[in-house]
Amino acid sequence: SIKLTLAEKEMSLMQSMINPHFLFNCLGTISSMAILENAPNTQNISNKIARYLRSSMDLVGSYITLAEEIRLIKQYLYIQSLRFGDRIHCRINCDAECESAILPAMCLQPIVENAIIHGFKNRIQGGSIETMIRREEDGRLDICIQDDGVGMCKEELERLRLEIREPYQSHHHCLGLHSVVSQLQIAFPGQVSFEIESTPEQGTQIVIRIPFNATLSKSP
Repeated sequence: SIKLTLAEKEMSLMQSMINPHFLFNCLGTISSMAILENAPNTQNISNKIARYLRSSMDLVGSYITLAEEIRLIKQYLYIQSLRFGDRIHCRINCDAECESAILPAMCLQPIVENAIIHGFKNRIQGGSIETMIRREEDGRLDICIQDDGVGMCKEELERLRLEIREPYQSHHHCLGLHSVVSQLQIAFPGQVSFEIESTPEQGTQIVIRIPFNATLSKSP
C-alpha cells in the first residue's frame, strides 16, 4: 500500500542517518583504544577513515570538480590498500585540462569500489584498476575505468545492463552503478553515455561520456 511504502522510505531515511553516526562512534572508540594501547598506526587509520566518510557525507547531493573527485578516489584507494596491500595496483591518468570539469560528487568512486569488490573477489593474486580521463575533440569528457579482474559472463553482463536502465528496486545488485547513472542523467539530461563491457577472467571496462562543463553550480 501507499502508506506502507511511505513508512518503508521513512525507515530507510532514518537508517541512513543513524548508521553513519554509529560508525563514527565505533571509529572514535577504536581511536581512543589505540591511544590507550599506544598503537599510533591504528589511531591514524581510524582517523583517516572517519575523515573520509564525513567528507563523503557532506558532499552528498552536491557538484564538485573532477580534481576533487579524484582526490576522494585516492583517499578511498588508500583505505583499501590497508586491506589488500600491494595485491591491487591502481592508476589514475587524467589530462590536466579536465580537472576543472564539474560533475556530481561521488559519481566515480562507486565504479572503482565495484571493481575492487567484484572484480577481485576470490582472486588471490589481485590485479590492477586503471582510470583514464581525457577531453575528446567534440568537447565531451571521456572517462574509462577498467580492471583485469574476474569479469562477467554474457548473462551476468546483460542482467547488469538491464538493472542499470530500470528504476531501482530493492532486489537489484547494482545500487552503486545505478546511483552513478542516475546522478549523471540528472546533471546532464539526455547527454550521458554509459557503456559497460566484460569478459570472464579478463576484466570489466566502463566508459562514461558526459559534457565538459566547468560552469555548473556546485550545488544541486
